[in-house]
Amino acid sequence: MSYNFYRAQGTANRLITKYGAPCVLRRSTGDRPCIAVELEYSPVETVKLANPTARLFLVSPVGVTVPPNNELDRLVTFYPGTATESDTLRIFMPVGRLAPAGIIVYWELHCTQLNVGM
Repeated sequence: MSYNFYRAQGTANRLITKYGAPCVLRRSTGDRPCIAVELEYSPVETVKLANPTARLFLVSPVGVTVPPNNELDRLVTFYPGTATESDTLRIFMPVGRLAPAGIIVYWELHCTQLNVGM
C-alpha cells in the first residue's frame, strides 16, 4: 500500500491555515496571496545562524501557482485581522521544500527584515 502524499499536503495546509496567517509573496510582477506560519528555530539551529534576526516560515502550496524564489520574492506579513502590512521580509536562503514523490507539502522560507539596523 502506498502513502497518500496528497493527504499529507492537505493536513499540512490545514495546520498552516489554523496556526498561520494570510501573507503575500511580493514580486515585481505582482503580489501572490499565501498562508504562512512562523516557527521557532530549534536551539541547535540558532547556534548555527549567522543572522540573529532570522525568522522561519512554512508556506502552504495550496493556491500558490508560482513557487517562491529567494531572489525574486519578498514575504509580506500583516497585522492580525487587518490589511495593514506588518513586515516585508527578505528570503535570504534558497527556498526549501518538503516534496516527497514530487508533491509539495510545504515550502520553508528563511527570512530577515529588510530594514534591520536602520
